[in-house]
Amino acid sequence: MSVAFCNCFPSFFVDSNNCVLALGNPVQNLNVKDLYVDLMSGAKGRLRKKSAPNFTEVVISKKTIVLDDFDWTKKQSTAFILKNVGSGRLVIHDVITSCGCTIVDYDKAPVSSGDSLFLYVSYKSSHPGYFSKTITVVCNAKDSPIKLRVSGMAK
Repeated sequence: MSVAFCNCFPSFFVDSNNCVLALGNPVQNLNVKDLYVDLMSGAKGRLRKKSAPNFTEVVISKKTIVLDDFDWTKKQSTAFILKNVGSGRLVIHDVITSCGCTIVDYDKAPVSSGDSLFLYVSYKSSHPGYFSKTITVVCNAKDSPIKLRVSGMAK
């Protein structure tokens, strides 16, 4: 059995005859991740009964932040605010950036209902020009994965 993983495209498991056993992105879909773990552990696709995930709801004030024109040699910082408006706790499983020039820092503790989480984003350009970077938040929100974007003009 072999597997191919990628952040942006579906991954797949194939058996020794190159027949696809599973298809999906385990990085962004926890159900697919569970299936892949089952396959790797020898369960051969037999799904075990799992408890229902505790989903919550998240409101984001801005999903896109446009940075003003700035000196490309200087690091830029901004923040996204995710507010937990659901009844369960918000748990961030992973935050994936579209490139290494974008760094995200956040508190890893679960966020109670009514509280907010700040995703602190820093961007360091390697050259002048327009940029648009994606931040993917994988969490237990109903609309996960959540796509955020930072863009601007480095001069």
